[in-house]
Amino acid sequence: MAQMPLYATAMSIRRCLQAAGGDLALTLLAFAAARVLVRRRALRWTSFALLLMLAAILVERQALSGGRWSYAASMPTLAGMGIVPLVQLPLIAAPVVLVATRASRTPRAATPG
Repeated sequence: MAQMPLYATAMSIRRCLQAAGGDLALTLLAFAAARVLVRRRALRWTSFALLLMLAAILVERQALSGGRWSYAASMPTLAGMGIVPLVQLPLIAAPVVLVATRASRTPRAATPG
């Protein structure tokens, strides 16, 4: 939602939630692919971030060419694509997945019973 002023196309809350759901699906797919394809942990995170960037590029190209959205003049672009949406997915998803995976490995104390 914070990047909405960078778009010329008005989007409803529903459409933003759909985009967030798509980002979640792309994040899970990229994480699973990186875990399967790359053994070394450091390279796995790099691969994960690159897969997310590639996914963002593909989504932006398809959305722009299909007229689903357009950029405001304030959107910084590179090769006709917005820089903010291209870096937003890896910058947000990678730390979230890192925290989630570490939290899932933390042993829990046994509950008395």
